[in-house]
Amino acid sequence: MVHVYNTKVRLKEGRVGELICGNGHRTDFSAPPEFKGNTGVLTAEDALVASVNMSIMETFLHLVEKKGIKIRGYEADANGILGHRKGNECIIRVVVHPKITVDPGTDIDAVELCLNEARKYSVVANSTHATIVVEHKLEVQKA
Repeated sequence: MVHVYNTKVRLKEGRVGELICGNGHRTDFSAPPEFKGNTGVLTAEDALVASVNMSIMETFLHLVEKKGIKIRGYEADANGILGHRKGNECIIRVVVHPKITVDPGTDIDAVELCLNEARKYSVVANSTHATIVVEHKLEVQKA
């Protein structure tokens, strides 16, 4: 099955644009301030890093649900590192730091396997040339 995802961008004013997603979500965006953009709005660089972060989370949640593993919480910071590759500036590395909370008695090895598989099967992570690293912390919630 083929899935197609659509977005549209349009100039609003100055260097601020509007992103319109095929699912109806709208948000303003700009270049980052270090590239003469505005503060307080989404940037393409933020969106790329966020896309990797979101995709790994959603893939992980799908995998644990499929295996019947209950997750109490999931929160992840992600950092994208701007660098040079083949003479061009690009995000060369994205590091995702998920913190996962589970109940006592949860099969920790199975949770970690799902997280490793989430990195492996994440559609967005597999769609970028950046190196993607997942450095997780797993907490067992106290009874």
